[in-house]
Amino acid sequence: MMKPEPAAGPGRPQQTPSDDVPWWLKYGVKFLGSVAALAALALGAMACLTITPRCLLAGIVQMLCGVLVALIEAPFLCMFLDFAQIPSAYFDGKPPWLRGLLYIVISIIPVSLCAGISTLFGSGLIFVTGSLYGLTSLRRKAPVQDMRMQASSSYNLLQNTRGAGDVEAGQKPGDPSKMSGVI
Repeated sequence: MMKPEPAAGPGRPQQTPSDDVPWWLKYGVKFLGSVAALAALALGAMACLTITPRCLLAGIVQMLCGVLVALIEAPFLCMFLDFAQIPSAYFDGKPPWLRGLLYIVISIIPVSLCAGISTLFGSGLIFVTGSLYGLTSLRRKAPVQDMRMQASSSYNLLQNTRGAGDVEAGQKPGDPSKMSGVI
């Protein structure tokens, strides 16, 4: 016999959708985001040491992306800014796919401006972080028995609504001469 889970109360916090994610993945992605922010800042500064204006712009954009990721992932890295806690608090209440989508979009911009090694590596780490956040938003599959039960009950329901009464009365299912006229 299965025991029902106790309801959320003062002793037990309410379960959120991100509780399905293993702890090592949740904190690993946050750590990777912090490392990606620092790498994007450093490699963006290296990309600015160039003659071409497109690569200079790509380096500046990459450094801005690094600051944004640092504000969201690790606001302690930006303690000198008064508003450092606001982006982190905003995105902590949102689903992880939103954060992942933001990281993927902002990581494409510097690479599209200048495809140098520093922009590829710096923005690539932000892209990987966004991809991992996208993966954390996926839920676990149901157990095999539950999927089989759901599939068989859906199949039986479909067969029962197709005209099982016609077969019992001696009619062939889908016989156009014996149909009631209702489409």
